[in-house]
Amino acid sequence: MPPDRPFAPWFLDRFAFVLAAVSTTVLVLLLFDLPRTSTATTQEEVGVTLLTAVTLVFALLASGVSRPVFSVAVLSGVLFVGWALISWIAGSDSVGFLRWFWFLLVVATPFIVLRRLVAHRVVTNETLIGAASVYLLIAVVFMFLFLAIDAVQAEPFFGEPEPTTGFMYFALVTITTLGYGDLTPATDTARAVAVATAVIGQIYLVFIVARMVALYTRTARGDADAST
Repeated sequence: MPPDRPFAPWFLDRFAFVLAAVSTTVLVLLLFDLPRTSTATTQEEVGVTLLTAVTLVFALLASGVSRPVFSVAVLSGVLFVGWALISWIAGSDSVGFLRWFWFLLVVATPFIVLRRLVAHRVVTNETLIGAASVYLLIAVVFMFLFLAIDAVQAEPFFGEPEPTTGFMYFALVTITTLGYGDLTPATDTARAVAVATAVIGQIYLVFIVARMVALYTRTARGDADAST
């Protein structure tokens, strides 16, 4: 199969699977605390590793990548999920190793999906679902970035140690600009990244989602005019 043709055309643009996987990942990160220091691999870490791998696979299929790209991604996912399972069974530590895998996947996935979405000439329901998937993925990216900042700087991200569930919660309320104020960044770096989260989230809504909704409305109106 030529490299410029999609590997699985039967799955092309089926972003509902991506949204389901991303939503499940967000729910897990909101409900289950992950270890932030060296410790034996937990069931939660294995679950997050599996969910991120599944999300990437669905995103690649829906975005129409070539067979070589898909094969490399699946092989990497299988290796990391296998590593997580072995570490969990053996009771060994793999938190740092797995965190890098999670971060690379969640950074790559929204670009993969968005690349396909901007190529759409006709906006459908699947296009809008894909756009919603990217929005949630951006929040997950910043959640892991918050955790990274918390790990490397001397002062905790929020001034006091917080469970990892709080970082996912903070990423969501920041990207949506709800701003409840129950958690606030305590350092200059943390505040700068929090502001970037809100700004990028709003820019995405204004320039990407609004454009897609406008095209979708125009398409629906044209179909309605053609039927009359």
